Order: sequence, then C-alpha cells, then structure tokens
Amino acid sequence: MADVQKENGYVKLANEILENIARFPLNGTQHRIVDVIWRYTYGFNRKDHELSEGFISKATNIHRKQVQRELNELISCKMVLIAKEATFNTSRKLRFNKDYEQWVVTKKLPGNEKEVTAKKLPDNQIDTHTGSESVTSPGSELATQERQYLKTILKKEYSLEIENFRNRYTNFLPVIDEYLDILRTTRASGKISDSVIVRVYEEMLKFSVIVVKAACLTVIHSPALHSKKENYFYGIMRNTRADEAAEKVRKYETLQQEHSKPNGEYQRLKELLNNGSSGIQEAVR
Repeated sequence: MADVQKENGYVKLANEILENIARFPLNGTQHRIVDVIWRYTYGFNRKDHELSEGFISKATNIHRKQVQRELNELISCKMVLIAKEATFNTSRKLRFNKDYEQWVVTKKLPGNEKEVTAKKLPDNQIDTHTGSESVTSPGSELATQERQYLKTILKKEYSLEIENFRNRYTNFLPVIDEYLDILRTTRASGKISDSVIVRVYEEMLKFSVIVVKAACLTVIHSPALHSKKENYFYGIMRNTRADEAAEKVRKYETLQQEHSKPNGEYQRLKELLNNGSSGIQEAVR
C-alpha cells in the first residue's frame, strides 16, 4: 500500500486554476505534461524550472515526439511559457501561465481536424461549438517496471538538487547532516524522502548561512526539540536575526570546545602512560 503523506511533498494550486483548466480543451497528453510542469515548479515552490522534452517523456511515459508536439501546442496557446531559452548545456526553462485570461482557446481539438474557436461565456465557461465532445484515452497505467524506472529518474533529479544545495554549506555540512538525522526520527519509518530533504534545503536558501547554522545547532543542542518536525525548524530561522544567530553559533561552538577538552585525570593518566606501563600500574594502586 502506498504511503502517501502531505509531509512528503505536495503541490499548491489555486482552485481557480483547476476550475479554468477543467474548461479548457486539453487532451490527455497535454494534461499530463502540465502535471509534470506543476510538479517541478509549484511542487518545489518555484515559478519555473529547466525541463527538457526527454525528461518530460520519461516522467509521463509518453514518446518524446508526442511530447514535443503537444508541448509546442501548450506553448502556442500560452498555457506554458518559456522563461529562458535553452543553451548549449542547459534545457530551456518552462513555467505554467496562471493568468488563464491569456490562454488562447483557438486550437485543434484531439481527433478533430476542424479548427475550433472557443469563446468565454459570461459565467466564464467555455463553449467550443463542436456539436460533440472529444474524448481521448490518457493511456494505460504505468507498469510496475515503468514506475520503478520513473522513480529512478526522479531520484537522480533529487540527488542533483541536493548536491547543488549542499555546495552552499560546505563549511558546516556535519551540522546539517546531524539535524537531518534528528529530523528522520520524527517519522514513524525513521526515514525522510529526498523530496522532503530538498524542501528543507529550499527553505534554508531563504535565510543567511549563519541563521541556518544557528537554527541547526539550536535543535541539535535542545533534546526537547528533537520531536519537532521541519516546520518548527523553519520557524526558528524566521525568528532569528543574523546578529542573534552569530551569538548563538559562538556560544554553541565554545560549549563544544569546552566539552572536547580532556579533564585533569585524563591528562595525568596520559602522562603516566608516556612514562611506561609501570607508571600506570602505580596509578591504579
């Protein structure tokens, strides 16, 4: 049974978008392409993202040529916008156009070669005047092997995102890793998905490095906070000024240095050890 929880990631969509896209004459392939664009933009709290036709093809299990054709149609009708053109080594950035009043509703419906002009009615509904409904099959469900392949692709995508985020915090990665280990204990399974880790890093990017480090150390050094989920951690970052964060980091690092100093008894035994085993035996006696 699939373990589907909102804390493992969800897409924020305005109801108004869903209401208007339901009235727009999209075919099944176009709907699935839009779903992928939503997943990798709104699903990561961003407006646009690099999305190649090859990646969308793998994410939807639709042939690349078909993806290319239907994606171009979505761009033509202004439902999908090109935020940045492709370069030699990067894919073009795509974004969903949430301003549905800009969508061009003159298009060829799937399975119907007649060009249909849709007009907006007073209640904001769409009237295509086709005389009949056009129904297309979205395709069969992904087979088990295909779903596993898609998971592999998505895992690689997450891994690349996580690696990029970690490059920002090279000076205190052990601190971040210790916080993430604590965060894992807030799940019944003892694990957190890569999508959650990516979302945590995205929240970190909203704050200065010193604030992120102070928030991690605050949780690490406060056992009472070890049962708190990531939203509490976000709150710590939001409510910590940079100067306060610097003072907290200094305090925690000083405390760590004090704990790492060897005590007097340890030093005495170490000196006896340097003098030979007989010295240790005398100390024991």
